[in-house]
Amino acid sequence: MKKIVIVAFVLSFIINSYGLVVAQSADIEDKNWDIRFSSKSFYDDNVIQAPKSSANKPTGLGDESSYAFDFSGLGKYKFRISKPLTITTSYRLNHTGYTDLSKYNQLTHTFGTDAAYFIPNTGKKIWRLNLRYYYMYNFIANDAYNSVNSLSPSIMFMLDPKFGFTRINYTFTNQNNRQNLLRDTDSHSIGINHYYYIFGNLKRRLRVGYAYGNDEAKRGLNDLDSHTLKVRLKTPLIWGINLNTGYRYESKDFDTRAVRIGTGKRDDDRHRFNVEFSKVLIKDYGFFENLTGSLKYERINNDSNDKLFEHNKNVVSLFLEVKF
Repeated sequence: MKKIVIVAFVLSFIINSYGLVVAQSADIEDKNWDIRFSSKSFYDDNVIQAPKSSANKPTGLGDESSYAFDFSGLGKYKFRISKPLTITTSYRLNHTGYTDLSKYNQLTHTFGTDAAYFIPNTGKKIWRLNLRYYYMYNFIANDAYNSVNSLSPSIMFMLDPKFGFTRINYTFTNQNNRQNLLRDTDSHSIGINHYYYIFGNLKRRLRVGYAYGNDEAKRGLNDLDSHTLKVRLKTPLIWGINLNTGYRYESKDFDTRAVRIGTGKRDDDRHRFNVEFSKVLIKDYGFFENLTGSLKYERINNDSNDKLFEHNKNVVSLFLEVKF
C-alpha cells in the first residue's frame, strides 16, 4: 500500500508542477519578479525523533516513520531604488502532510524583506551590505504553534576573485511559542562563511562556515550556547547533473536543563550529512524558465548525555521545482 502511495505522490507532483504554469514572462533575463512552485515526496524513518535505544523509548510511542508530501510556493519582487540599492520583498507558503502521522502536519507562512546595498568604487573588491527581516507563522495539525521574527544585518566582500568571497552576519531571532510560553526564546548568533570557487569556476563552489549562538528562553528553561560548523560542496558532474553535498556539526550546551537520569546539564552533539543530485529537466520552455528535478538523501545523528534525546533519522526525498 505504501508503495502505491509513493507512486501516486510522484505522479501527482509532476502533474501539479506542470499545472501551476499559468503565466508567461516577457523578460526572463532581467525581470524584477520571481515565482517558484515546488513539490516533494519523501520518506522519514523517524519523524517523532524517537530515542535510538528501545530501552529509552516511552511506552505507547506508536508509529515513528511516515511518507509525506510537501507543497511550496514562493513569490518575490525586487524594487530597484537606485543603482547600488535594491529592496526585495517575498512571501512563501509551505505545507507538509504525513500519511501516517497527520498530527505532525505543518503549514508555514513566511513574509520577508531584504535590503541590499553595493558599496561603490571598490573595483574588483566587491562589498555588499544586507539587512534581512522575516516573519514566520507555523501551524501544526491546524493549530497555531509559533511565530518567529528574525533580523539579520550582514556584510559580504571579495578581496580577490581567486579566493572567493566572505560573508559575516549577525542574527537576532524572537520566537513566540503559542502552545508553551516557557519556550518563548530570544536568540543571538554571529557567523562567518567563506565561498571558494574551485579552479575559478563559478559553478564549482566550496563553502565553509562557523556560527556561535546563544538562546535565552523565558524562565531559563531552554537557555543554551551552540557552536555550528558546516562544509558544503556544489559542483556539476556529467549529463547536466549537479551535486550538492554537505556536512554540518552542531554542539548544544544547555545552561539550565538537567539530564533526566544521572547528574549534570544536558549536552547534545548533532551530525547532519546530506547528498543531493539535481538536473534541469526542461529549460526556457514556454511559460517557465526551468523545471528542475532532484533526489536527496539526508542522515541525522543526535548524540546526547540525556539518552532520551539520542536519535537517528534518515530522509529520502524526490523533488520538482518550476521557476517562472
